[in-house]
Amino acid sequence: MSFRATKSRSMIINNGKLLHDSPFLVNSESCNEIIPSIHTNPVKFLGRTINASLSDSEIIDKFITDITHFLVVIDKSLHRGVHKVWILHHLLIPRARWPLLIYEISYSTVFKLEQRISPYVRKWLKLHSSITNISLYSSSSPCPLPLKSLTSILKSCKISGHLLLRDSNDPSVSSNNIKLKSGTWQVSDSVNTAETELNFRNIIGHRQMGKAGLGVISQPETPTKGTHDYRKLISDIVYDNDEEVFQAKAVHLSLQCNWTRWCNYTKNDLKMT
Repeated sequence: MSFRATKSRSMIINNGKLLHDSPFLVNSESCNEIIPSIHTNPVKFLGRTINASLSDSEIIDKFITDITHFLVVIDKSLHRGVHKVWILHHLLIPRARWPLLIYEISYSTVFKLEQRISPYVRKWLKLHSSITNISLYSSSSPCPLPLKSLTSILKSCKISGHLLLRDSNDPSVSSNNIKLKSGTWQVSDSVNTAETELNFRNIIGHRQMGKAGLGVISQPETPTKGTHDYRKLISDIVYDNDEEVFQAKAVHLSLQCNWTRWCNYTKNDLKMT
């Protein structure tokens, strides 16, 4: 094996400042090359870019610009409105999941980006501009759409990443104090709250609902920690807690959310297939 300088990066920090310099020269029989600086060749791995700023601010700005650009491209396409929503839900939003996980994007930044997405959804579905976000993202409304808000996706990604690191089989990873940053929203606090609620549900046990006989509906077993099902369960509990916030907000909207006082109605799930 031969050493290749182009596959390496050099970085010099003097008094807290990153110097724009490439002073390292490799002299050997097979090569005579300079190790490039991180200024000229940023490091990229697993979709994450580390440049000379040593900060995620530039990448986050590019992420917001790309999302806004793709929204304009989708809006200007010749597809029908419902098809544009399908493209948003199945193509654009899944592409945003990985950057939301690996970069330190604050909750407020994602909330502002969600405010840019919601007007396009209303426009494509031919809804009035004053329609509340509860009708778009709530799963408890009479006609729930198969859409999730970008803030709920951020929480799901960060919670899954936190549990993936905390419950890792590698002791050198799991023994560290895992802290994923997302602005003022604390990922660890949300995970602890969700796990506490899960333990409370296990203590209460199965509750019989409706007129079905005893034992007809069995209680699902709690998945083992460290599995995909457990991470999904914790994310779903956090999503249910956010749904309660939607419900509390809907009660105050007496005109648009008059459905909160309806009784014995059939929910129409508008799934896009």
